[in-house]
Amino acid sequence: MIRSFRLIAALLGLLAVPALAQTPQTAAPPTRPAPAAKPTPPTASTPAAAPAASVAAPKRIDINTASEKQLDEMPGVGPVRAKAIIAGRPYTDPNDIVTKKVLTAALFGKIRDRVALANINTSTAAEMEKTLRGIGDVRSKAIVAGRPYATPTDLVTKGILNQGIYDGIKDQITY
Repeated sequence: MIRSFRLIAALLGLLAVPALAQTPQTAAPPTRPAPAAKPTPPTASTPAAAPAASVAAPKRIDINTASEKQLDEMPGVGPVRAKAIIAGRPYTDPNDIVTKKVLTAALFGKIRDRVALANINTSTAAEMEKTLRGIGDVRSKAIVAGRPYATPTDLVTKGILNQGIYDGIKDQITY
């Protein structure tokens, strides 16, 4: 029995020898992946991409002073509703546009993030005092005196309003 195992092992060994004796083929060197392109710093001709988080929401429109054309351009409003918005002025709460039956609740829900009650760069102190809760005579005059504003948060950074008061009106103003 041991002899037959040796014989089989010897035969297998002889079969392997010719395979080893063959001339090796030269294989193509392994290819390396192309190096990744290095990002180039932005220049005047190649501006840096804006981060996704900085994409701003659409600018709000002051429904108390906007023109018919500005209102007409809001999604779903159109010329007839734009005239109705103007006829229903003044609005002291964004929801007044629904309670006064100018827009349906469904349509207002679609444009709520585009509606403001006052423009901090153009509304008068009296308009802001009347339409913005918590903004009395002194604060509304301070807002007018602090113009111009690049963004609504300038009201806080310029010291016109404290953060709490700003948080109470930030969804009701535009600039």
